[in-house]
Amino acid sequence: MNTINYRFSPLVRQRLYRYRSFKRLPGYPFKDDPVKTLFASWLKTCHRAFYLSGYAVKSERQRIYQVMSDLFTWGKDDSMYDFNGAVVPKPATGSRGIFMWEFCDLILPHLIDSPEFCNCFHIEGPYELKQVCIDSGEVVIDCGANMGLFSAVSSAKGANVYAFEPFEHIIQNFLSKTAIANPNITICKYALSDKEGAVSFVQNDNLYAHSRIIDIKDVKDKLLVSNKETETVTVQTITLDKFVQENKLPRVDFIKADIEGAERLLLKGAKNTLKNLAPKLAICTYHIPDDPQVLRQLILDANPNYVIEERFLKMYAYVP
Repeated sequence: MNTINYRFSPLVRQRLYRYRSFKRLPGYPFKDDPVKTLFASWLKTCHRAFYLSGYAVKSERQRIYQVMSDLFTWGKDDSMYDFNGAVVPKPATGSRGIFMWEFCDLILPHLIDSPEFCNCFHIEGPYELKQVCIDSGEVVIDCGANMGLFSAVSSAKGANVYAFEPFEHIIQNFLSKTAIANPNITICKYALSDKEGAVSFVQNDNLYAHSRIIDIKDVKDKLLVSNKETETVTVQTITLDKFVQENKLPRVDFIKADIEGAERLLLKGAKNTLKNLAPKLAICTYHIPDDPQVLRQLILDANPNYVIEERFLKMYAYVP
């Protein structure tokens, strides 16, 4: 008798694992903490839709956004959230699902000091894990800053942030507001790559994510269709090594990268930075099928002293 071997994708496996972990959480529904209670209640109601399809059901999304507005609206401007000192613009109505996706990985760990609790909410994985974390006074490179959620959290922790975002409409509508509301964020209107110059990007209708360099191969066709990429734009690129040299940065402590398959280009253009400054790294590894192998080799070729761990859908690296 032949045995059928079912193989789930890495993303589905992660979601199933987090669902099982959630049911083992102690103290549910966390009645002593309104923030924990809010998100635990929300997750209990819509875990199937959220974990297996990636999105919360519409009614629950509307409810949680209303509660979030009541809890976290910035007093000086009701168009901004204040997440424990990380101040970011509220998303447009049509982008709330994607905002919640990012919220779970970027903001929730900043609000709740409970790794076991937050572990159940991660979609792609947090950007800080164990030794790969941000300390006050460090220099952080946010590659693919988008509206600036990670930049805001880094700023709230006392870091100096260089937020790389090449798209003017995202800068104007979101990232500039984040930079104004949070100290020590410098906006850099570049895409980080392996060379300087101009490159064509496919721009997404959605203001929040998924725009990418056209000539990156092997990105799944489904990504192009599902994200409704409709416009081609030209943006300026720079290598991280060149940026560090031009700005005479004596240190780079942390690099976060979620740049839709261009992570390998970033690392190729950051060889000297990795060799001489040895920043901590938190890099997405799911955009191109061979990302885990390629990114690991690029890191070790630049600096063989790196210790690398793969968890969630990310690669974490540091030099002891």
